Amino acid sequence: MKIALLGSTGFVGTVLLKKALAQGHQVKVLVRSPEKLGDAKAKVEVARGDVLDPAALETLVQNVDAVISVASPPMKEKFDVEKYARATQNLISAMKSAKVNRLITITGAAAEVAGKKRGFKPALMRFLLGMLAPDAMKLKDMELTAIAASGLNWTVIRPPTIGSGKPTGNVAASESDLTGMSIDVEDISDFILSLLKTNAWDRKAPIVSSKK
Repeated sequence: MKIALLGSTGFVGTVLLKKALAQGHQVKVLVRSPEKLGDAKAKVEVARGDVLDPAALETLVQNVDAVISVASPPMKEKFDVEKYARATQNLISAMKSAKVNRLITITGAAAEVAGKKRGFKPALMRFLLGMLAPDAMKLKDMELTAIAASGLNWTVIRPPTIGSGKPTGNVAASESDLTGMSIDVEDISDFILSLLKTNAWDRKAPIVSSKK
């Protein structure tokens, strides 16, 4: 399968790209600085630009089977919520124009899903994030709302925290609650790629964690 990948040089994206290539997928990436891809640069198709550039998104999604986005705004500094929300709309528009229907992306466990009941842990995370990072909370809600209304075949994965060094090879997934407070980057990457082979989570937003 040919995949368009956003966020390929980030924490999750680096692991995800390596696994996607190992599984035999063709990968097209959107990057500002191709040298950050390291050895993977020679193994992928590169589109230059970033998620805020509508033209770059249009180039990225041409002639692919699915789009995976693990990109995120710079959470450690102030960012323009509306600008990043527009980037999601631009991606949706680009996919529709290119007739690409499958979108897999990640947000956070606290993101609101219309009509879905929240368990205690996601509700607590939402309360805390709303106080500590209101812009991030607002953006996550806007992104999920836009994707859910897009008409695409989407899956929005909602992890709590993402760590490294403790993969279990198993993922717990639920639409309402979570069994753990973290997921290993290896486990979430495997879960993302598994969605290319199953319809189990089509048009759903699973909350995920590593399962012992």
